[in-house]
Amino acid sequence: MNKGIFATQPDWQASIATAGKCASKIALIALCLQLVACNDSGNIVVTDSDSEVLPPDSSGSPGTVPDLDANPQIPETAGTPTVIVSDASVATLPAGTRAQAYAGSYGDGEGVFVINDDDRLIGLVESTGDQSLSVRADLNLDASPADATVSQFVHERQTSINSQISAKITSAFARQVGSDFQSSLELVDGQQINSLGGDIDFSLQVSEASTLVPVSAASLQGQWSSDFAVCDSNGEQCSRQVFSFQVSGVNFDGAAGVIARDGTDLLPSPISGSLAQRGHVVDVELLWNTYRYKGFAFVKQSQPDQLYLVLTTDSEIADARMLALTLARLQG
Repeated sequence: MNKGIFATQPDWQASIATAGKCASKIALIALCLQLVACNDSGNIVVTDSDSEVLPPDSSGSPGTVPDLDANPQIPETAGTPTVIVSDASVATLPAGTRAQAYAGSYGDGEGVFVINDDDRLIGLVESTGDQSLSVRADLNLDASPADATVSQFVHERQTSINSQISAKITSAFARQVGSDFQSSLELVDGQQINSLGGDIDFSLQVSEASTLVPVSAASLQGQWSSDFAVCDSNGEQCSRQVFSFQVSGVNFDGAAGVIARDGTDLLPSPISGSLAQRGHVVDVELLWNTYRYKGFAFVKQSQPDQLYLVLTTDSEIADARMLALTLARLQG
């Protein structure tokens, strides 16, 4: 078993903190995570024409091109996290349904995964240190046993700006760990996924209500935020990384930003998307900076005031192939 999957990544996030001191907009873009392009006025420019349209809504109607606000406002993120209550109406998926949520051990950590409708395994793994690992694996189910091309991404865990949030917040952005590797799988649909060979040992079982809080779009209504500091290696020059959105019905919208010490949002960008039920978790489709991400949201019984989002994109020009958000629903 590879014990190095949570190895320390370069201090790349620290560069965000000094972005406000850069005179040129080219330098600002490079320091602000290299995620978007800016026009001469500093506004967001569409960079991925394949990702401009939202997924169909709950009625099956095609999505529409959103009216992107070039300067979205991020609401106040202070307050006390609320406990996310189980939705009693949520039912488990039928036995044998492959596209379930699974939980268990992955390397030296514990993770939650789903197999989505594209036969992709994606998930988030937490260790005892200050890093999390997001994973995506494209499954070849025609092979016997099944095999997968696995990619891994390290996320640093940061202290929240909000002193009422005791658990560390998973940094949204990550760097890939090493190269993709092949893994052979023992896959019993709707029951378990075990590695039979590859760089990482893992053993996942279909999730139960004792592991995850059953959630739905209805139980996730309200304002959610992730808010943490990103500082240089000396811990002196810091900025605030913020994601915030409002869930209403099965849709959500909001904004992301990098807030400098003087309150200036160095990189405001809108986010929007939709939710759909998948057993105890919800599927998420998100449009951010014109990149389309797919993934899922879940709540662990051990942390009932934290909502985790794990998302991936197939866009070839997106710098962030994986996003991992830890969010809280706050009350004043």
